[in-house]
This record gives sequence, C-alpha cells and structure tokens, in this order.
Amino acid sequence: MKDEIHSRASREFETLLLAGATPAGAPDAMRVVFHDMKTLTDDRFVQGQLHVAEAIRQYGRRHLDEVMLATAVADIHDPLTRIGAEYGLTFEDIAARMTGIIDSMPSRWVEMKLRRQRQANPEKTWEGNDLNDVAALAIAVPYCDLVVTERSWSAMLNDAKVPDRFGHRVSRSLHDLTDLLLSA
Repeated sequence: MKDEIHSRASREFETLLLAGATPAGAPDAMRVVFHDMKTLTDDRFVQGQLHVAEAIRQYGRRHLDEVMLATAVADIHDPLTRIGAEYGLTFEDIAARMTGIIDSMPSRWVEMKLRRQRQANPEKTWEGNDLNDVAALAIAVPYCDLVVTERSWSAMLNDAKVPDRFGHRVSRSLHDLTDLLLSA
C-alpha cells in the first residue's frame, strides 16, 4: 500500500513539474503558484545570462571560454568547496582544477557548452524557456544515443561538436530517430 501511494504521488508530482498540470483533486490555485514560481525562475535565469553577457563584453570576447568556465563552476561552488574541505583542498586548489572538474561531469560540461554557444551570438536574446531547454539538453545529450530538439539548439550543439564527445547524435528531425532504430 505504501509503495503504491508513493508511486502514484511520484507520477502526479512529476506531471506537475513537467507538464505544468495539477494532479487530480489538487486545487487550481496550485497551478498558479507553480506557474508563478516557474516564471520567477525563468526570469532569474535570463537575468543571470544577461549578467554573463555583460561580463563577456567587459572582459572581451577572447575570454568567452574562461567566463563560461567560471560560471559553470560558480553554479556548484558551495558543494565543491564543502567536498574540497573534506579532502583538505583550498578554493585555490579547486580553482586550479576547474577545467578538469567540469570536464569530468558530462551534464555540467554540456550545460556550459550550450550557454557558451548561445553567448557567442550576442544578437540572440535569452528567453525564459531557454532554462528548460538547457537543463533538459544538458542531461539528454551525454546520456541518450539520439536527441531530437529544435533547430537552433541542434545547430549550436553540432557546430560545437558536443555530441561527438559522447558518440551520440543531436538532430532536429524525428526521421533520424527512425533511421537509428532501423539500423539497430
């Protein structure tokens, strides 16, 4: 009985998070709260990326990779310093290993590369839904054989050869999925 309740609750909560829908019997006001929280989170992401773009303008485009690496590490600074302290490492020790740390975390590396590609084109504005795209693609690209996504993200990922690192493919066409399944 407990497992059944947990299973149902997990499915319904996942529905809430992924589809923006409320589970059966939940008050409609809950939908408004989750929508407001998502909007707030999206807005913060966009503002954060605008600050990153400003840093790139300030330091120069030649430092794009360094800025993107720094922001990738900044997102995980607290757990890194906590774990580093357990092993007797200072922040300077961790900073000296930043590239290796990010390179060893496939989803974090992909997330950094996605943001880097997007920041490389200052004409393209960030939108709130980009947070969902970046988060989903950062997980899918390193762990799925084929990822089908919208044209712009597919082009950015393939131009940077991100899928090549994992021996995977990123496409904008579902036809590629059919081809992959038929060749298996």
